[in-house]
Amino acid sequence: MEVSSLCQLKSFLIYILLGAFLAMVFDYQRSRRKVHGTSDLLTAFSDALFLVISIVLSVLVCYKTDGGILRYYQLLGGGFGAAVYAALLSKYFIRIFCGIVKTEYCIRSYIKRALCTVFYPVKKTTIFLFGKTKKQFFKIYVLKIRKKDKKVKKV
Repeated sequence: MEVSSLCQLKSFLIYILLGAFLAMVFDYQRSRRKVHGTSDLLTAFSDALFLVISIVLSVLVCYKTDGGILRYYQLLGGGFGAAVYAALLSKYFIRIFCGIVKTEYCIRSYIKRALCTVFYPVKKTTIFLFGKTKKQFFKIYVLKIRKKDKKVKKV
């Protein structure tokens, strides 16, 4: 089955955009790592998740544009789009994404601080009424229930 040159050009341009978009998503992921710092295990997991998502997205675009037939120029287009993005725009977008991640972190910490301030009287009231903190409650009541369950299972 032959595909016209115009359809091939359209598919090539779509894959250039897809490659640039995936590179941008990866830069966002890199900026989150840069701001927060993650462990090697979490980095490997997030990279594997990104790889799976990018493969699924590429296959979906392939089915949408060319009926599921993968052609070499599509791979070249994706690589070209990612390379052009990395060479020209990556450092600017990483700065922007780092700013977004830092702002997101600040907003999240303000919300957490506000919620802790609001619920502090509730916590103190429960400690006053029951005389135990959450950890003590867990140790005393929940672990006793688990020990009873284990004794019942042994019998």
